[in-house]
Amino acid sequence: NNRLLFDQLIVDYSNSDIIEKHISNIECIALAHDFYLSLNDKFSKTYEEMIKLSKISFVSINNELEKANLDGFCIYVGILNKNYILVRDEAGFRKSINLVHELGHAVASVYNPMFSYNYFDEFSIEYPSMFFELVFSNEYGYKNNSLETSLFSIEKYSFYTEIIDCFLNHKLLIDEWISNDYKVDKKYFSIVKEKYGLNKNDVRYILSMSIKDNGKYVLGYMMALNLLNIYKQDKENALILLRTLLSSKSRDTYISSIPLFDDFKRIELELENILNHANDDIQKRLLL
Repeated sequence: NNRLLFDQLIVDYSNSDIIEKHISNIECIALAHDFYLSLNDKFSKTYEEMIKLSKISFVSINNELEKANLDGFCIYVGILNKNYILVRDEAGFRKSINLVHELGHAVASVYNPMFSYNYFDEFSIEYPSMFFELVFSNEYGYKNNSLETSLFSIEKYSFYTEIIDCFLNHKLLIDEWISNDYKVDKKYFSIVKEKYGLNKNDVRYILSMSIKDNGKYVLGYMMALNLLNIYKQDKENALILLRTLLSSKSRDTYISSIPLFDDFKRIELELENILNHANDDIQKRLLL
């Protein structure tokens, strides 16, 4: 149902004559700066320290990187104790969201330098940035283009749902491969086509999904959505929980993150809020 609503929202959005508000680089940085300074004292001081250490750049990403759907990245160079942040130079509020996300990586690395090297629990690397961008979208979207912000959130949710589906189908395809004497031949493709309605391209795409590369984003997004829900109820409590998670050693990260998974209803509620918010915005704009 969520996927169907997402498709319908995109259709309505593309049929409406909405021109994205262009946000200049100066305004983009100012919005992100204002957001991080609005957090509590500990995070705002960490952000100010991070700004002293970081170099921020806006780049026009070439065609090859655009195909990779790259919105930006943050590199922490430990030997220099410096963060290098780049984001796609584009029009609209999305550029600010991307910058807030990448700045989140830098803030995390300043708060705990070892956090960027936490390869044992890779899923934990993305959730702070995802949390910051969700809070930013929620609190600043209405000041700029709340519709674009909502669609951005739905787009991400849709993508992560697709990844989860791929992971589930991945096991089915592997099981069929084993049953077919470990062969990928005409018989194999015929079986998966008949049983699951998947053609060769579908199979290749599903098998290309990696838990190592994509799973961390799915789990990170779930954690960020739940933490956002906590933040809406009690801002200080959510930021304390985030600091606890950022301070955790690798072996303790999973234990520390358990509160973010103890009630999936909160995640479902946050997703429902995103969908309803986007739908309301579209209805208002279509009546203009």
